[in-house]
Amino acid sequence: MDFCKPLQDVKNRLIVEDEIPFVDGRVIRRFSTQIRDEQDRYYGRFYLFEDILERKKRKMKSLKPKKWLKWPM
Repeated sequence: MDFCKPLQDVKNRLIVEDEIPFVDGRVIRRFSTQIRDEQDRYYGRFYLFEDILERKKRKMKSLKPKKWLKWPM
């Protein structure tokens, strides 16, 4: 996985957070950050991949215009 080498460099303190859409409709949230101790010694990198499709669907549903209830006058 040569494309990961820049992230795994000890000097790279970049925090990565983005969304990756897949052709099957899924959306994966990617998060990555360095792991360091109190003396700033580098131990490695933490990666988190999370399927967020359902969360995105709920958000889109909540953004749709709401029909107001009509009360009889």
